[in-house]
Amino acid sequence: MSEHNLSLPENIYNSLLDESQALGISPTDWIASQLSLEKDKRCELSPAEKAAAFREWADNHQCGVPLLSNKAISRENLYSNEQL
Repeated sequence: MSEHNLSLPENIYNSLLDESQALGISPTDWIASQLSLEKDKRCELSPAEKAAAFREWADNHQCGVPLLSNKAISRENLYSNEQL
């Protein structure tokens, strides 16, 4: 297993320590347990529930954002000449 470092705000780090210590596990094990819970929640959803969750997620995005013009998304503007 490879190791990685995370930079967390002090208050988040303290909350993580408090939560993991209250359960008698390491912060690493607490994070892993939370990731497993989220994965389990996603696996338990029916197709209709997944669709509803997606719609809810999409509804939380801004609708009044201006669209990009055709020129802005043209191949010539997306890539520099040496990448064409």
